[in-house]
Amino acid sequence: MGESTVIVFDHIPKCAGTTFDTWLANACGGARIHLHTHADCVGLLSRKSHDFKAVTGHLAWGAHHFLPARLRVAYVTFVRDPLRTAVSHYVYARNQLVGEYSKDINSYLLDYPRNYFTNLLGQGDLEAAKEKLFETYCVFGVVEHYQESIAVIADTLRLDPGSRTGEKANVSRRAAHHISESVRAVFMETQADDYALYAAAVTELHRRSASVERIPPVEQDPSVEGVSYTRTLPDVRAMLDDKEYGKALELMCTKHLDALPWNMLLFAGTLAWKMGDTRLAGELHEKMERSHPHMATDYHAGFLISVGEYDRAVALLEAELTLFDSQASLPHDTKFFEAYVRLHCLLIKASWSVAPDRQEMSIARLAACCEVSEFAFLGLLNVLCEVGAYARAVAVHDAFAHVSRNNPALVYTVMVTVCYQGGMFEQARAFCARLLAVAPHSSYAQRTLIVMDRRTGRFELDLKPGEDLALRLEGTTQAAALLREIAMHHYDRGNTEKAFEVVARMPALAQDSMLAMACRSHAVVDFQALFWEDLLVIRSGPNLVFDHVYTHVLGPRNQGFDAIGISPEAASGRYALLRRGYSFPGPRYLHSADFAHVSRQVRDRSYTDCLVIMSDFDYQSYSEILKLASSLAVRRVYLYSLSHLLSGEHVRTMLALQAQALREP
Repeated sequence: MGESTVIVFDHIPKCAGTTFDTWLANACGGARIHLHTHADCVGLLSRKSHDFKAVTGHLAWGAHHFLPARLRVAYVTFVRDPLRTAVSHYVYARNQLVGEYSKDINSYLLDYPRNYFTNLLGQGDLEAAKEKLFETYCVFGVVEHYQESIAVIADTLRLDPGSRTGEKANVSRRAAHHISESVRAVFMETQADDYALYAAAVTELHRRSASVERIPPVEQDPSVEGVSYTRTLPDVRAMLDDKEYGKALELMCTKHLDALPWNMLLFAGTLAWKMGDTRLAGELHEKMERSHPHMATDYHAGFLISVGEYDRAVALLEAELTLFDSQASLPHDTKFFEAYVRLHCLLIKASWSVAPDRQEMSIARLAACCEVSEFAFLGLLNVLCEVGAYARAVAVHDAFAHVSRNNPALVYTVMVTVCYQGGMFEQARAFCARLLAVAPHSSYAQRTLIVMDRRTGRFELDLKPGEDLALRLEGTTQAAALLREIAMHHYDRGNTEKAFEVVARMPALAQDSMLAMACRSHAVVDFQALFWEDLLVIRSGPNLVFDHVYTHVLGPRNQGFDAIGISPEAASGRYALLRRGYSFPGPRYLHSADFAHVSRQVRDRSYTDCLVIMSDFDYQSYSEILKLASSLAVRRVYLYSLSHLLSGEHVRTMLALQAQALREP
């Protein structure tokens, strides 16, 4: 290849990228630029000399927009078997503490993005993905045929044949992952386009390699997996594996604080926030932003929004968005553009109540991109739902509904949420039907239909499809959550025996180990410890749990209480001891305006203790409850959940969750 050609390696995550990047650096004599952040992309524009042969990184696709026009670009990438890619993502998330640490492999696979490669390469269109991989890219490789790929790449790019061989980098011993056959089958069905793309890629690679000089294969240890433990601290991992989250956080913030990479700072900050230590969480996020600027600005801004520091979030996001001003246009199929959309979505959330003009500007910019970008379309729908602008989200969908032609399941899932949370149940039912037509295994659509049938008092829904799906997905969080909704449906119809029969089929009662950690980390106390005179109850769990506590705990005390999450009208004849009830959305749907609304409702009240009635399936609910209780100046928070009810130890299984933010000064 000519001297004016730059090799651009588009590193698709978990596709042998570190191994190939090392090989490419050797082949190019080390003359390469690695793109870590958006600022690195912009930095290409200001380079005055062409002293590099390659550009690499997760942000590399679109790099030609940042390079001088006189330079020619030769793109190269790798693809991989879809299931192995998903498992590798899962292992990386656990080993590097990225994302949800506690999720099991089967539940992870059911929530894995549909057709990951097809979306990445072809905006959801299989034929477009094939065209881009086989024609737009100069050359590509397949991870499962790594040595054959290296031969084709070296021959195509005219690189030194002596650099062809190489050993796998960034590896670790593979852990055993027990994927159920039913989940495997569902995964392959939902990833059909990716499997078609992968099969075509293998066939095309074999065709291209037919005329390439053969090289001896490098023996690979079959027990290794392309995930690195090198940046994961063994002592911290040991504590996390033992569910000692508090000790792991303390260790990260003392012994290892100055050496933590950005992803562990992010994990530590998120963990501190979930455990109720807002001050420490803020310090860790700020350290992450100072030590690794531009690396995780969106996470830092998201944290600032969650604690109500909207002005700081707006300033941080606007400063980051100035990086994008250097580009006259942003190609909508690049990671650079995706970052642009995410930042504007966060800016809409941050400015919703403090800077309406700024919010409208971001909405207008995203709307202008919706016609050509499904990512922008989905981003705008999601953020409008998050801020409670449900009618506006429906209007946006109606205006750009044709954009969902490539990935309708993603759009329908969002619209089910929009319509359900907005109280538009008929529209929600219609979108559930559309979602099930393109994604028959959507437990979310089935659950939403059951919830709406119960909430509207219809009780006309056939529960068998939901039960059949739960049976097929047995052992997963999705199955347990679906069974919970079915049990609540039976309970609200008065079929108590049937409700408990369904609940007993749940594979695990405490699906979220973060929630289990919160329960185990504090001393077990008796209900006698509650301060009954100033007791507030927050109901975020199912009726059957609340009714159980009311019958066996609150009733015998014969003392009144206030409750959030219970409509006064609906509860007046059912709960005789209820003094005041406050209608309120479920904690996972809280907005800042809701906090202010509740605070105004109870401003003449003071509570010593707060009893939270919840399910076992969503730690996010507990995090939101902590914020709500803190805004009400509640001193102590206690949790009672579905697993405690089923244990039969309801008198002595109340677990004190005394978060740092709620302790008495």
